[in-house]
Amino acid sequence: MNRIDRRGFGSALVGLIAGGMAPAPRAMARADRPVLRMRIGSSLFSGIKRCQAVTIVKPVAALVAERAECDLDFAIHTVAREGDLDALGRALVRGEYHMAGIWGLEFGWLRRQFPELQLLVSSRYRIDSNQSLVYARKGAFADIGDLRGKVIAQYAKFSLMEELYTGELLRSRSFDPAHFFRPSPEVYANAKAAIKAIAAGKADCGVVDAITYLNLTEEAPGLIKHLEVVARTEDYPPRAIIGNPARFEEMRRGLWQTVGAATIGLGTDAQGQELIHKWQVEGFDPPGTANLARIEAAVKRFPRPVYDRRILPPHPVTA
Repeated sequence: MNRIDRRGFGSALVGLIAGGMAPAPRAMARADRPVLRMRIGSSLFSGIKRCQAVTIVKPVAALVAERAECDLDFAIHTVAREGDLDALGRALVRGEYHMAGIWGLEFGWLRRQFPELQLLVSSRYRIDSNQSLVYARKGAFADIGDLRGKVIAQYAKFSLMEELYTGELLRSRSFDPAHFFRPSPEVYANAKAAIKAIAAGKADCGVVDAITYLNLTEEAPGLIKHLEVVARTEDYPPRAIIGNPARFEEMRRGLWQTVGAATIGLGTDAQGQELIHKWQVEGFDPPGTANLARIEAAVKRFPRPVYDRRILPPHPVTA
């Protein structure tokens, strides 16, 4: 971020904090308020339905929009293949969308093709980890190699990072991810249902991101106590909110900095914390060299969009 951007973020955040982080007064008539079009990439979500994702994320986006004196147009954007990601990038460049929440790695892929796109903020979680975990029944397996040929509890959808980084973990041990696990005969509705199946002996192991595992530790400690983590992937870049600053300036001068400051401010007051802590987010950080370096390192490992590296056979048996 250049010096002008930092100064803009700082002054905007000071203004919001001085106002007690309350929803911004409606200084403009609603007809004059910009409509902030925000999309969330479906590749972010693990083991939940789209309607559940909307329920979790939309209230946070609505609060940011209100504090920035904008109306909100919010939806999930399907990102299941490279063409979907390219379409999202083009829409952001053209101003058809203004903001998008995606993986930091996906932003790294996009900015090589669309240099106009910039990182607005990145998420910071209540645990210092962006990892996927391979877990199993307590005491059953000592090492990930012991899980070869064992039944993995599938649930409706693994996130992109679970697929990529668990696959890399297995490759680092000279295993073929597509033929390492045996799929469970049933595809479970979500990660919690998969954990129940493992605890009941219907499957041997599972894969989940560290944030979801933490949520379940707090939500269902009686289930988690029967499990243990067998292996962890390397850390991956956090989730990112991105956009094209020029399109924000077309709506209102300084709006890019105002929206960034409103998002960062969610971690500083009770109303914002109540919303973001539900999904284990502690706060949001402005762009910085450390996060950008993590994104670039991930892009060097995965130099082009990859949505077809599976940690399961391509046609699992369903109940």
